[in-house]
Amino acid sequence: MPPADGSYLWEPPGGGIEPSERPIDAARREFQEETGLPGGSVIDRHVMVGRDVDWNGKHYQGEEAFFLARIDQPGPLSHGGLTEDERGWLHGDAWVAWSELAHLPDRVEPPQLAGILAALDPSGPWRLDRGPAATPS
Repeated sequence: MPPADGSYLWEPPGGGIEPSERPIDAARREFQEETGLPGGSVIDRHVMVGRDVDWNGKHYQGEEAFFLARIDQPGPLSHGGLTEDERGWLHGDAWVAWSELAHLPDRVEPPQLAGILAALDPSGPWRLDRGPAATPS
């Protein structure tokens, strides 16, 4: 669902942690649910990111672990693991090179996502030669 002001929001896959679930397990589960890609692609290395965001009428503030997934060959994503509400919020997806994040047509959340990616793996690779970034439909 777009933020309260009616704009669109780009963000990586993610979500809540179930009771007694480790952050890496939640990241792998959410990644697979939201992309259809193997949860094992998420590597067990994270950075903590301060969050202060409004989503779906609620304000979230605090720290969240961000993980990196390694995908050998980017391809189509599947959203079969999304809840009905999540399907309504999703307006599109795209593989986006980190250097193109600043050029997306709408806000990126978290705003420092390129820096988070660089902190997770300074060596990259971050360039996906797949043309210009897509826009949500």
